[in-house]
Amino acid sequence: MTIPQDVEALLRDALAEQAAALRPQIQTQKQLRILTARFPVERRRWRLQVTIVAVAAAAAVAALVVALVQLSPAARDRSRNAPAGQIILPVPAPIVGETYMPPVELSETVDRFTAPAPDLVIGRTLWVDDIHEATITRIDLNNLQVLSTRNYKLPDSALAGAMKIANGIVLLPIDATAAGGPAEILRFDASSGRQLTSILVERAGAIVRTPAGVVAEVGHGRVGILDVTAGKVIRTFRLPVYRRLAYADGLVWGWDVATSTLVGADPLSGDRARSVRLVGFSDLVMEPDGYALVLDDSAGLARFDTRTGTVTAATSLSPLNLSRDSAGRLWGVVPGRALYAFDSASLRAVRAYRMSGLDLVHVSGNVLVATDASTGQVRTFDLDRLING
Repeated sequence: MTIPQDVEALLRDALAEQAAALRPQIQTQKQLRILTARFPVERRRWRLQVTIVAVAAAAAVAALVVALVQLSPAARDRSRNAPAGQIILPVPAPIVGETYMPPVELSETVDRFTAPAPDLVIGRTLWVDDIHEATITRIDLNNLQVLSTRNYKLPDSALAGAMKIANGIVLLPIDATAAGGPAEILRFDASSGRQLTSILVERAGAIVRTPAGVVAEVGHGRVGILDVTAGKVIRTFRLPVYRRLAYADGLVWGWDVATSTLVGADPLSGDRARSVRLVGFSDLVMEPDGYALVLDDSAGLARFDTRTGTVTAATSLSPLNLSRDSAGRLWGVVPGRALYAFDSASLRAVRAYRMSGLDLVHVSGNVLVATDASTGQVRTFDLDRLING
């Protein structure tokens, strides 16, 4: 059955009017900047605290846009109307029913943050970056007491990537180039939290560790091998970067957002080794294991096999970020739904717990760390009891 063109036009006009009416609710430049940093899902870790009004307005606008797209003939039959080069996804993995979170919470911080991100655990010390307050806070995971707080300089309209550690140095990329400001990779001593001299670059964002050294975004379409101890860039090579870099199958992978192309380069030589156009995808999320990548699909997430160049699994869920546990499960929160554990091979949700307020997660050993967007606190959970009940 097809929709008559005159009825479809009326529906389009009505939806467009409602979308236009919602846009004024996003009132400030700050809210727009926050939305830009957090959606789609940063998940990906360019993160700021989103206000309730901004989230509601953005979600409603997004729903209206999806409805408009679904009215088009091309959207009614994705397989027959897919453009040349578009990957047809496998059937999304089933979603398990959510249960209420069992009483396995260990503790929560007394201190409250604005936009906490649990980037790292070093030993039993959790490192939390709060870009809104421009602070890095070190927390004892045994009792969630604050060990130290370090302020760093944050230019207006700057974005921060995820912290990484290498050779006893914690790296935090800060980029304000979109507003004409500087870009740098901050360095901190992993033992004391003391700030060291920064690495100045043309652009900063994604960082990944490889056997050839730490690879970081250092310019437009360019990455560099870092000497993290000396605080300098050793050499650079070309690789498109959107929000993330990943290392899998012996290659560093970046995402060319302009052409929807996944690009892999040899970190030793800098030579481009692979290039796969993936129409319908929007970003590189993470590497779940040594021979696969998780990508953003327009409808959720998908697993890409780097050896065969095929998409082997998909899910309709879109968690804010993903963190891998020792058994290979991927953990993440879908806002408004639940905390999920995914099988990394099939992307099937094997666990789901309703828990309001949870935001970003980080797994370390037997502890799942989660930030609570509603209270600004950091919470910890016993992972074994969470899995085994």
